[in-house]
Amino acid sequence: MIQKILIIIPSYNQPELVERCLTSLSEQSEKNFSILIVDDNSEESSSIKYKDLVFRFPSLDISYSRNEKNLGAIENMISCILKDTDYEFIMCLHEDDYIHPQYIE
Repeated sequence: MIQKILIIIPSYNQPELVERCLTSLSEQSEKNFSILIVDDNSEESSSIKYKDLVFRFPSLDISYSRNEKNLGAIENMISCILKDTDYEFIMCLHEDDYIHPQYIE
């Protein structure tokens, strides 16, 4: 099955908030999506926690990417939205978003 939706979560030093966002994504009724966490060059301790989140949610298709330099919140968000992908749709969530279980559906 071709993935239709890529959910991108840009973040900077907020792995606890991303975890909460991932929890809400794990509860979605629609399961045909992938997730990309884009770390805006956080402190090393936060980057390690982001990488751990990939394994804490085995039911989700999560990838992790770290910017080589800090772009800042707005530029990081724009770069996420403009990513060239093979997905039909791209959805960008903030790290602190907690969405309704039928939001993606």
